[in-house]
Formats: sequence, C-alpha cells, structure tokens
Amino acid sequence: MNSGRPSCGPIRHASAPYGLRIGRSPIHRYGVFACEDIPSGRQVIEYTGRRLSPDQAFLLKPPHDDYVIHHGNSPVIHGSVGGSGAEFINHGCNPNLTWQRRRGRLFFYSVRRIPADQELTAYFSHPTKAQAVPCACGARKCRKILRYIVS
Repeated sequence: MNSGRPSCGPIRHASAPYGLRIGRSPIHRYGVFACEDIPSGRQVIEYTGRRLSPDQAFLLKPPHDDYVIHHGNSPVIHGSVGGSGAEFINHGCNPNLTWQRRRGRLFFYSVRRIPADQELTAYFSHPTKAQAVPCACGARKCRKILRYIVS
C-alpha cells in the first residue's frame, strides 16, 4: 500500500532508535514524523549541532536563528549546522515530546504514545521582546502565539 508519503527512515542518527522522517508539515514548512509507533517515555532523538555561547547566538539574525535551542545554563545549540534532523521538530501547544539535558547533551523524549505518521512536536518559547508570531500547531487549546522575535 502506497500512502503517497516519503519512505520512512531518512533520519539516521545514533540517538534516533525509532524510524523518523522529515516531510512537509501543516504547522511550519517541514517537520519530523514518526514512521512507527513510539511508546511513552522513550528517547526519540538527540538535538545536535554547533555549540555557541549565548553572546554568539544573540548575534544571529533571522532566519539564521531558526534552529537555535538554549536550555537552562547550557551552551546554545545551533541545529542547522551539524544537526541530527531534530532541528525540524516544530512547536506544539500540546506537544508529544519533552526534552531533557544529560551531560551537556539535549534529548527529546515522548510524553505519550506517538502513533506512526504523527508529527513530533515540542513546546518552544523564546522569551524575547517585540513582534509576535502566530502559532499554527492546530491544538485544541492553542496559545495562538509561537514566540517573540527581536526585530
């Protein structure tokens, strides 16, 4: 049976024990989709990329800051440079992933069972000021605003 979607498995990374694929997303350009059912509480993928200091990350201007994650006191990770594919995970107001830092590395874990073909989402917030960006996650209780961008 051909569902018209790309074959599964284009994400090949040591930290991705489940089949994942990158495809067109109704949320934002591209997203990451499960190719198989993922049980709750499992490591799904590591967010990898170039490590930056907060000062280096602050100097990035849109769109070069789209794949930057800062979690706690750890270095900033710029996923578009050496990323694992996790940089395409989109924001969701009712996310199916959470993240956890372990030894300076950032991993995404499933917060509930994720059925095959479902898009992976995580809650992203960027507490900066200025322009509001609308959220398109489609969650029943969507917050309507994804993040704020310094212009």
